[in-house]
Amino acid sequence: MQEFVSLTNEALQQAVVKRCGHERAVTVRVLDYLSEVERRKLFIELGHSSMFGYCVERLRFSESGANRRIRSARAMERFGEIRPLLLSGEVNLSTLSTVAGVLNGENATEVLKRISGCSKREVEALVCELQQKPAPVRESVKVVAVTVPQKSAASLFSPVAVAIPSETHCNHQRSREAATPPPPA
Repeated sequence: MQEFVSLTNEALQQAVVKRCGHERAVTVRVLDYLSEVERRKLFIELGHSSMFGYCVERLRFSESGANRRIRSARAMERFGEIRPLLLSGEVNLSTLSTVAGVLNGENATEVLKRISGCSKREVEALVCELQQKPAPVRESVKVVAVTVPQKSAASLFSPVAVAIPSETHCNHQRSREAATPPPPA
């Protein structure tokens, strides 16, 4: 874009940081509005059966984006110390919505301190700790190559790579199906 051509690297960096601060402020304000829409149950008056439906259908958020905003707005409504953490960027919608379900009056201050500056993965581990579950293990992908014998009809097939997820959230083992080559013709 033409407006960036004349900016020095330092000026560009300062502008990005400033705009990110603006974005966080707008996000917090949107959460305030969502809280008020929910408090008034305006989503029902507008023909939606839930806040989730309202956020997805009317506000055009993705399903995951709607979920993050609703959970974060509810948490911010309950715990005032969240607002400055969101504004400063110490927590974000992703980490806040991840921990929102385990926050309560007894642990909120400590938990919010612990998640400050953490990645989503670290927050997921903390949530599992608080729920007394094993820490989440990210899916790893195992690539399997299957070679089909070269026969007249089978010559249409080439080696196939199949991704098989090995584990899912909180160490639950995902069922695996073995990849089998097509029968020879």
